[in-house]
Amino acid sequence: MLGNAGLKRHALSMTSPAHAEKRYARLNWHSTMQAGRLMVRFDIILSATIGFAVAFVQTGCAHSKIVWSYYDQCALENPSFPVMAECGKQKRLAECVPNNTCSPEGTAFTEYVDSLALSVKNKKLTDVEAMRRYTEYKSGGASTCTRVGNAVNC
Repeated sequence: MLGNAGLKRHALSMTSPAHAEKRYARLNWHSTMQAGRLMVRFDIILSATIGFAVAFVQTGCAHSKIVWSYYDQCALENPSFPVMAECGKQKRLAECVPNNTCSPEGTAFTEYVDSLALSVKNKKLTDVEAMRRYTEYKSGGASTCTRVGNAVNC
């Protein structure tokens, strides 16, 4: 493809100056249209690439489980909060440790549930109260637990 200078030289090599200017204008218009088509094609390709990338990332995220889903599954099987807490912890660790996908948020949640279970074992909370706090924590509600060093106290 000729650049603008090449188009003008080519157009001016014709016999009459009026004919040369018309020829240059027509050639310039065609090259501009081709460039415009290329830009449109580039935009379409870029949009499609971005769409595929977003879909790939979202598909990757779909495979990671929400940390409390392990505990919710165990709660259906075990009415005792400490038993449910241990069951959920074991299921989570069995999946995330081998894959190296244990998140810090999931670990903090597990510590919180462990502290609730310990409070139930020490008769500071009932199973019902521990389950209420567990449910409140999942929904983003306030909790009365605080972090002291590496431990979570409720």
